[in-house]
Amino acid sequence: MRTLDTEHRITPTIALLLAAVSGVPLVAIQRATIVPSATHWLRLPWYRRARGGAMVLGERIHVSTAALTDERDPSRLLFLLAHEVGHLPHAARFGKDRIGRLHFFLWAAGHYARSSLRYGAEGYRLSRIEQEADHGRWVLRELLRRTGTSPETLPTDPMMMSAWIEDHAHELAELHSAYPKRITAERST
Repeated sequence: MRTLDTEHRITPTIALLLAAVSGVPLVAIQRATIVPSATHWLRLPWYRRARGGAMVLGERIHVSTAALTDERDPSRLLFLLAHEVGHLPHAARFGKDRIGRLHFFLWAAGHYARSSLRYGAEGYRLSRIEQEADHGRWVLRELLRRTGTSPETLPTDPMMMSAWIEDHAHELAELHSAYPKRITAERST
């Protein structure tokens, strides 16, 4: 399963899957560029706990080197991107230029700070924008579980992926409806 192409963009096959599980428009996912953290002077992302390892700024998804090169778990990047593409609509509201990316960064930092005041140590994970972004990862995980599919056996051709998504349209609709809008500290994994 190849997740990225040689230009650090999400492959067409994986873009179809991510759009189906996240509800993010396909064109937004196709425009996204993956930026390895080692190539950025700020070394983004800074938050690497648990399932973390990426940060969205504009149409760029800054991904930790560990997530890009995890040979023990090749599906790690797929699940990480299923979450991160959920932030693309958040960032799109502020624009793609430097000022827009800075505005989004400050808006998100303020959002996380307010959430931390409300939820304490769990503030980041329980914030509204993290819950919205995690929709795609949750739907992907549950879809693979329900269909008995592993990430390694997903279709590798865009036409075959489109057919696979259509074959599972009913499950996808059910999962999108069933996604828990707010995951509490007691229910999260």
